[in-house]
Amino acid sequence: MINLLPWRKQKQLRREYRYRVLIVAFVFVVIALGVFATMLGTFYVILLDERGQLQELQEGGTAALEAQNSRVIVADLERKINILSAPNADKKFTDLIVEAIENRNNDIHISEITLRRGDETTIEVRGVADTREEFVTYLEALEGEALFKDIDSPISNLSRSVDINFSIGITVNNEE
Repeated sequence: MINLLPWRKQKQLRREYRYRVLIVAFVFVVIALGVFATMLGTFYVILLDERGQLQELQEGGTAALEAQNSRVIVADLERKINILSAPNADKKFTDLIVEAIENRNNDIHISEITLRRGDETTIEVRGVADTREEFVTYLEALEGEALFKDIDSPISNLSRSVDINFSIGITVNNEE
């Protein structure tokens, strides 16, 4: 395309064009730097706050908190070991569990055994029996054990004929 402007005006037009492009580029750079500086400042403030919180934890809380958690875990483990190994009227909990489990047959599926100690030691056995007849056989086997004083089976355990969810309370015989 032919430009009919005189040479001097063409140079002036090109200079103004470059000047305008430089101004626009400069404005974009300033805006980008402003946004970057704002984001950087925000992150700096957030990190300063978090660093202060971490220093507070390190100075006073972390070691004490970990030590307390360790003490709680050790105390819990000691309690569980005492339950499993401490004698109760010359009977260990493991012997009681073995007797409760050995008397079951293949149609009795025990899901939970709970020991309660107090004036009398009681065991609660929960599980599922495939048939009512097998459940009754299991109850009779438990009643025949010398370690157990009383077997408490709610009548609701016998309400179904198959797939019986049961809960049996067993009182341990402390006389031997």
